[in-house]
Amino acid sequence: MKFLAPSLLLASLAASSPITPPSTISISTTSHRDHPDIEARQFADFGIPGFSTMNDLVDGDASACPKVVLVFGRATLEPGNMGISTGPALASGLRALYGETGVWVQGIGNPYMADFANNFAPQGASSAAIGEAVRLLELAASKCPGSGIVVGGYSQGSAVVAAALGRVGKGVRGRVRGVVLFGYSQNKQNHGLVPGFPSEKVKVFCALGDLVCQGSLAVTFVHFSYLDDAAGPAVEFLSSKIGV
Repeated sequence: MKFLAPSLLLASLAASSPITPPSTISISTTSHRDHPDIEARQFADFGIPGFSTMNDLVDGDASACPKVVLVFGRATLEPGNMGISTGPALASGLRALYGETGVWVQGIGNPYMADFANNFAPQGASSAAIGEAVRLLELAASKCPGSGIVVGGYSQGSAVVAAALGRVGKGVRGRVRGVVLFGYSQNKQNHGLVPGFPSEKVKVFCALGDLVCQGSLAVTFVHFSYLDDAAGPAVEFLSSKIGV
């Protein structure tokens, strides 16, 4: 089944925000064909208005913890707490692999406002936003001790999660199986790494010509090009760390 991100909404944001332009993505939904509620949720994941927020970890019952918990930071000016581009694409790819109930998806929300000004903060994000990411990682570790934790971030969201991983305790950090970063805004500053986190658990997606990855806040069209990476190679990388 193919999903088309709403072009009108993307067009209205693309000039000022790192959001992927309209693109069609194919994702296997074989196991969902007889479940219209799941199919509707996948449409929601790709940006149908009102469905860019996901709080599976916060709202979920600890007795029903999944195999995988994804904590994700959206890009500057993206709506909700997941955004409407790489976050939903990554989440849907993981669900296609592990099943709807096998993955909890949690976006990093308030006080992470995804505003433009905090890109200039020392770590590329506000201390409050980083603190919220830390809280969610700690919640994932305590609420679901048997689940694998994976982390993703796009643009400013990549700075949020990278800083959070350096701030959490060693025990929580050790629970994180893998990290994927798209258009990593601290890529140059951190030398392509997440400080204090094992490099073999990190995959950075920086397209050729993406100036954000080169230490600039000048956003070019190529900074919008990570949707396919999120839906494919990023899912493959995380699954190689999670296992079957």
